[in-house]
Amino acid sequence: ETHCISYSGHLAAVTSLQELSFVQKLCSQDNTGCWVGGRVFNTSLGAWKWSDNASYWNETVAPRIPLNSSHNLVDSCALVTNGTVYLMAQSCNTTHAFICMLEAGL
Repeated sequence: ETHCISYSGHLAAVTSLQELSFVQKLCSQDNTGCWVGGRVFNTSLGAWKWSDNASYWNETVAPRIPLNSSHNLVDSCALVTNGTVYLMAQSCNTTHAFICMLEAGL
């Protein structure tokens, strides 16, 4: 997120199936997945939000994200994968490629 902010952006918000497909293609070279901007904000409800604080969390595209068995929801971020589980929760302090979302210049 810090790197994306330095370019006046945020980690990508994935709010449609088309965006998910596009992000999966961008991440296809990385076998471990790519970070996008989803982060848990209510651990008791398992509720997620996007790091831009503006995009709507679309439950049809990104339903309750399954947990990686090695951790709980505290400090969980969204990882896009190319497997059968396309979005999964992962500890935010692990290293992965990432995708930033920037405003298009006019």
